[in-house]
Amino acid sequence: MADTQNSLLSTSQEHYLKKYLLTVLINNELDRLQKHPYETLPNLGGPFDLLDEHADSTTPFLRYLFESLVVPFPFLTTSRGALWPKLQLFMDEWAKIEAGNGVEREEMIRRKRLKNKGEKSLVLMYSMAIKTVEQRAQEKQDLTLRLEQLRNNINDSLKPHLTVEERLQNMNLNTSEEDKTQNGSQTQDQHDQPQASSPSPSRSRSVSPPLSSCIHGVRMNVVGVRVITEKRHVRGHEHAEYIISSSFPNGQEYVVARRHGRFRKLHYTLRQEFPKLDFPYPPPKYVVKSGASAIRTAREKDRISLRGYLQALAKVAPEVVNSTCFTDFLTKDAISLTEDEARDVQARVALDEHRMAQQAKFDKEVARKVDELDEQLKEVKLDLLQPGGVSRLFSAFKASLNGAA
Repeated sequence: MADTQNSLLSTSQEHYLKKYLLTVLINNELDRLQKHPYETLPNLGGPFDLLDEHADSTTPFLRYLFESLVVPFPFLTTSRGALWPKLQLFMDEWAKIEAGNGVEREEMIRRKRLKNKGEKSLVLMYSMAIKTVEQRAQEKQDLTLRLEQLRNNINDSLKPHLTVEERLQNMNLNTSEEDKTQNGSQTQDQHDQPQASSPSPSRSRSVSPPLSSCIHGVRMNVVGVRVITEKRHVRGHEHAEYIISSSFPNGQEYVVARRHGRFRKLHYTLRQEFPKLDFPYPPPKYVVKSGASAIRTAREKDRISLRGYLQALAKVAPEVVNSTCFTDFLTKDAISLTEDEARDVQARVALDEHRMAQQAKFDKEVARKVDELDEQLKEVKLDLLQPGGVSRLFSAFKASLNGAA
């Protein structure tokens, strides 16, 4: 193949041209072997050309295949050369007989199919083995990249691992950068947020819990639960409403109360408005039979699950957060918290902070254990690389098994 800079063919065109040329050459060699077997056999080399009189073979592809794969085959090498003289004698006698083709049509079709199948296999093998100039350059580049990546992996494995403080610092940096990116991407869309009149201080309280996530510029959190009693024919009926706090980039803050069923209606409305998006299903209610303590626990679990569901809905796409139905769900019919409700919200916020502190403590302990495990694995690897490392490892396993027994 010509140099890639002077070549008029693309990489794929060079490949198919190479495959076409190989097909023509291999087909000619197979036809020659089929029509003139006695004259073609010495060109295969090996036992048919013991004096190497046909070094410039007219069938170089078949010669390479015969000398590389057929002659060294274990079954043939164990015959100690007894097969080839017999085969040569058979071909000599066969060449003396002027036998007709007296073969049925079905047999001819089967032979032709077998020949075509063998030809395709040979073309595929040689096409993969013979490379163009462009393919060789690409293989060298890929090999260089793999070696560089392997060298980097080895260097990274020899470096000391990050400590617990460095990991926590990286986590904090990533979180702050993500919040800045989300806030900055929404500053130009502030005028698209609802411009309804801001509720008066008596109608809304500013609630800023620590778990209110900023998603596409909107902070939202299910901060509390309140119980509403409805008067019916005989006696009153109690149901829970979940208090949602939200704030928008334009500075407006809203506090609303929604029943569990409103979350399901929001899901159906969003599916109708955005049929091409995939929305998560709302979580089911935690059902309890009786007991005031069990009911409070179930409602707290519902609050946490609904908070995660609401934030999962907002993460689907920015247009979901900016949609009318989602905005109305967060802002319509704003309420003011009573003193008891405000104290309940503060208690739940304190409980969330305690959970977060315990989770951070747990993560820190896990990171410390991971660091210890990494150091121990590093020592084991270094010990295995030393002479007799594998023997010492199996001896330690054997000793531990005997001690356990």
